[in-house]
Amino acid sequence: TTSTTFALPITLGLEVDAASWLTLRGSVTQSLPLVQSSKTSTGSPSTTTSELAPGGNDTTFAAGAGLKFNKVTLDGSLLASGSQTYTSTALLGQVGLTYMF
Repeated sequence: TTSTTFALPITLGLEVDAASWLTLRGSVTQSLPLVQSSKTSTGSPSTTTSELAPGGNDTTFAAGAGLKFNKVTLDGSLLASGSQTYTSTALLGQVGLTYMF
């Protein structure tokens, strides 16, 4: 099986200080439909089994929060990996800890 995808993703994000100790952020990503296409071929000789132009809807959302304690920041993702619904694996699935010297 061979899959080929051509896409031009556009991301719009926003980060805001909700309080002196809390930072919230979110983003939306979607490929431009005018330049998006995908093609899947199977077999040997290659036979095209599906071709989409423009491609399907690939909108993804992401959200995160950062907690600040003096020189330490704990940052985590609340919704990521293209998931559009909350699951227990999405809550703080990616976490970072930063210390400023």
